[in-house]
Amino acid sequence: MNFNFFRTAFLIFTIAFAGCETDFEINDEWEEVTVVYGLLNPADSIQYIKVNKAFLGDKAASEDAAIMDSIYHQDSLEVTLTSWDGNFKKEDYILIQDKTIPKDSGDFSWPLQILYRTSQGTAINASYTYTLSIKKTTTDEIIASSKTNIVKDFNINNPVSLSNTPIIFADRNGYKNYNVSIQAAENGRLYEMIVRFNYKEVNQTTGDSTDHFIDWQAFSNIK
Repeated sequence: MNFNFFRTAFLIFTIAFAGCETDFEINDEWEEVTVVYGLLNPADSIQYIKVNKAFLGDKAASEDAAIMDSIYHQDSLEVTLTSWDGNFKKEDYILIQDKTIPKDSGDFSWPLQILYRTSQGTAINASYTYTLSIKKTTTDEIIASSKTNIVKDFNINNPVSLSNTPIIFADRNGYKNYNVSIQAAENGRLYEMIVRFNYKEVNQTTGDSTDHFIDWQAFSNIK
């Protein structure tokens, strides 16, 4: 009995002692990971793409994020946007590096940021498919690529924008439902609706008035 108790106690002590070991590497081996942000909008005359990279270091993430070299590639990059009509290539656009738009203050390096843009007047055709290719010019290595269709326009069927019929959420019988109807956009997947309530405040003494509004997000991320 005493021996079994001693053996159990010894095992618990050994496991507890081993659990206090802190000499281990929490970071994996470094690997370059490219992170790309972009939004192609047929209504815009210039398209912007932002190319970042993930970072890994022994410091706190907030410290590394504030260093420009941590989040931007130091190699020369060639960013190419290509339009396709089905399987037929239409045009290649070599994007221009742009450092003229400052970044707002925050956790990541600012105010200087590196963007890539199309030339002024580059038209995005909603009927085309677009591919993006990012290449290191020093090694001729493709480090990122993607493909996307363009989300086409959608129509709001109800309420009718030119109608003088008021939107009424309640009457003498209480609150009631109000139906909103849209014709979904081709290639569109997620939708949200924001109801903006406009109102005017009037100073009853001076008669001066000011316009205000309140936004209410009725729903978001609806498939």
